[in-house]
Amino acid sequence: MIFLLFACTSASKDLSTYTHPEAGEMAPDFILLDVNETSDSYDLDVSVSDREGNVSAWYFGHAT
Repeated sequence: MIFLLFACTSASKDLSTYTHPEAGEMAPDFILLDVNETSDSYDLDVSVSDREGNVSAWYFGHAT
């Protein structure tokens, strides 16, 4: 099984100066396609900014 994850951003960024957010700071924005068939946003682009003001968890993985 092959699992591919594609992310789209509006501009390329230099990651050499990237630092992770501190507690209470907003995570960097990114856009991913929702591939969860049971999700209300299935087959739509979702991003951190869509959940702004709410607590959210983002899981990146797959099971075989």
